[in-house]
Amino acid sequence: MLIFPPATPSHSQYQVVALEGTWPILNHESPSQYLDPHTAKEYAGQTFIVFTVVGAIGWDFLVTLPDEIRVFGRRKFTLPIVAHYTSRICVFPYVILTAIYTSTPIGDCSAVRIMIGVFFLLTMGATSLLFYIRVRAIFEQSLVATIVFGFVWLSILVTALLAPFASRVEYIGPTKICRIIFEYPFGFPTWPILVMTGFDTLVFLAIAWKLIKGVGAYVPSRDGSSKWKCTVGLDIVVLLVAVTGPSFAASAEVIMSLIFSDVVLKNVLACRLFRQTLLDPPGTGNQGSHLEIQRQTSIHLQRDLFLTDELLKNRSIRVNGRVAEDVLRPPSAVYTREI
Repeated sequence: MLIFPPATPSHSQYQVVALEGTWPILNHESPSQYLDPHTAKEYAGQTFIVFTVVGAIGWDFLVTLPDEIRVFGRRKFTLPIVAHYTSRICVFPYVILTAIYTSTPIGDCSAVRIMIGVFFLLTMGATSLLFYIRVRAIFEQSLVATIVFGFVWLSILVTALLAPFASRVEYIGPTKICRIIFEYPFGFPTWPILVMTGFDTLVFLAIAWKLIKGVGAYVPSRDGSSKWKCTVGLDIVVLLVAVTGPSFAASAEVIMSLIFSDVVLKNVLACRLFRQTLLDPPGTGNQGSHLEIQRQTSIHLQRDLFLTDELLKNRSIRVNGRVAEDVLRPPSAVYTREI
């Protein structure tokens, strides 16, 4: 029988308990005392990862604050701008609530879980929408690309909306600290992550294809393509752990840590690429190409045509697949095409 010492036990009382073959609980408010050793280590790792990500997202916001002010000050509130700020703003309550949820005693776990689910839905929806807008710009608003990627984006929203219903919460002992329990095999770790992995993979393949062909209204930089490799790689790791979790005894803490990191990484990547595309001056890393958002339903691709000595000799410029003979533009001239 486990013997709990009084609130302020003496040294002799601890000795008596130890001699009787039991171990006293020195800190009754620590959740690790009520978990098995393996799960307790994973819980400690989850807490460390969550607070590390909170610090990282805060640092990223401070570093990119000047660019955020530039976006806010010089652009109209169109659909891409709204998606950017929705993704950027909703990620903060998502990470803060998750940190509170995993480390602080809460009176109502279900209510906080619902709030986390709402901000998870808004963050993932807005972040994926930024990727969707980018792909449509790359494919010049192709009908096929619009339908295919639009369907996958809607699938992300549906699976993220249904995710909270495939999990349950419980307290860790008497500590009032919450813990999420996922339901297998068709619970939260499987379907949303599968859809998001498919979406990110399609986006990466689309960008890689455009880079290889070197055609299109907006060919993204190789730096952006390399960043997508990181997200796709993390997506695959999260998916494998989520699907094979019961086989390899991966607890909810491991899965939640990976999902949490994946969501925040996507948010930082999508917003950073959007700001770079929107604000980078011509010829500074994007080959003079950047997005110009003028209406909610239109994306104007602006390209500064710098005439090199070779072009001046040939007196010929190829623009969007067409040869424009004897086109001599000053370096400040801007070619704008609405898609």
